[in-house]
Amino acid sequence: EGNLPTAATWMRDFVLAHPSYARDSRVPPAAAHDLMVAAAEIGEGRRACPELLGHITVQPLEETAGSCCSRSTCDSASHCCDATSLCSVSTPEEQAQRAEDLEPCAQPGLCC
Repeated sequence: EGNLPTAATWMRDFVLAHPSYARDSRVPPAAAHDLMVAAAEIGEGRRACPELLGHITVQPLEETAGSCCSRSTCDSASHCCDATSLCSVSTPEEQAQRAEDLEPCAQPGLCC
């Protein structure tokens, strides 16, 4: 056929196929959780999804971590002072800490 679904169609199909969905037009918490996990894994390159993306693959974030920050905007500790530097840390805890570290920065792109 050669056609890919929209993101909305893919999400709807995901919920409809979920074992916890009772066909009552209510999305159960388990289906919502699994949908968000699947979407995150697809977006982070940890899960292939040819039914949504076709032949396109998403490069895992681990392979691109740190590439969003130019060395010219980093200090000696490789800390960038813009919001894009959050992509150079991998866990939510590290991201939260990094966001706190960035708060005092006066202007994006300047070193702290």
